[in-house]
Order: sequence, then structure tokens, then C-alpha cells
Amino acid sequence: RRVHGDKDYTMEAMDPAEGKACLEAADILCKEKHAELVNVIIPERMQSFIAFLMFFGGEALHFSSHGEFDEHINEYSASFMTLKPLQNLVTSERYILAAQQKTRVIKFLREIFEKVDVIILPGTGMRAPEIHPKDHLYGCSDISRDFEVARYTQLSNISGNPAICVPWTPEPEDKNKLPLSIQFISSWWREDNALLAARAIESLRHDIDAAKDKIQYKLNFSSF
Repeated sequence: RRVHGDKDYTMEAMDPAEGKACLEAADILCKEKHAELVNVIIPERMQSFIAFLMFFGGEALHFSSHGEFDEHINEYSASFMTLKPLQNLVTSERYILAAQQKTRVIKFLREIFEKVDVIILPGTGMRAPEIHPKDHLYGCSDISRDFEVARYTQLSNISGNPAICVPWTPEPEDKNKLPLSIQFISSWWREDNALLAARAIESLRHDIDAAKDKIQYKLNFSSF
């Protein structure tokens, strides 16, 4: 299998461990499954992300102006309400430009998938953010956090390519014990390639973790 690797894009993640895990996963596939790592650059990434925001924002902000949202508008947090004025930025002209950018993204990916079978990227640019107790009641908006969460998933969202994420165990010295994630993207109608790559990295990682020394504890249940 030919695996796409864009090191610069991979290491743009806010959490360096996400990018490092992705590069490690690609290296394991090359060594253990004899995959070929092909360095191909994904162009116009920021333009594509802006187009994604136009699509996502246009739909989300439309619903934020109708129905139950307006009925409970005084109950939401100030950070969440900062999103509401942004609906004025989603004009018909910008939406059309976003659709044109989507066509360009599909063209770029079609060319890339002539050279590789799967694209390997981090699942997100950061690990799962903390959810505060009142977020589910009043909402929460953190633009920088949301940007990182969607940094790598926006690509397949805008193009319609099949994608799958696989959990990745952090290294023992990693103080943040939350799992990392690896994402595999395949060409249209070739979900089998993404599933095979995901299955391979899951099984290989399981074997690596199983071979590591385990810490054993002696528990004195009589003290309970």
C-alpha cells in the first residue's frame, strides 16, 4: 500500500504529540507492513478550511436564528453568543466561492489518490478539550479550540472522502494521558483501503503495547 505523508501539515497540530503519533504510525506501517511512504503536499489548506467554515457556519447559524434558539437566547453564555454576529459574514457570494474551492479540493485529492492509496493525518489538532459543568446548559464557544478540533477532519468533510480515526495510546512519559488519534482518508468508493490501514495500525499497535513491560501491583483487599 502507498501511504501519503505531509510532514509539514501533520506537525501543524497545536498538540505536538498528535503530529508525532501520526509520523510514528506511518513509520510502523512502512517497517511492519512494507508500505511505501509518499510525500505529497496538500495545497490550499487554509483556503479549504475557510470554505469548510462557510458551509458549516452557514447551516449552523441559520438554525441559530430560528425556533427554540431565539426563545432561549438570554440563557446562553457570552462566549457562545459571539457566534451569532458571524452569520452576517456568510453571504451568498462567499458561499459560492466556498463551493468553487470545494471543487478545487476534490481536484487536488483526485490527483493525490492517483499516487497513494491512503492519506494519513492526525485525527485532530489537539486532544479532547475539557467540558465544564455548565457547558451543556449554556453552550460554549472557543474559536481557537474549535479550529484545532476540525483542523484535519475538515478535508474529508468538504470533499466527501471516506475517513476513519483510530485511537493511539500516548507514550508513558506523556503527562496528558488522554488518547491521541490517527486518521486515514481513502479515495471515493475505496473505503476498503482506509479500513485495511486502520486495522493494520490497530493490530500492530496492540502488539507493541502488549510487548512492553507491565507494572504489577499487589493489592491488600483485607484493608477494604
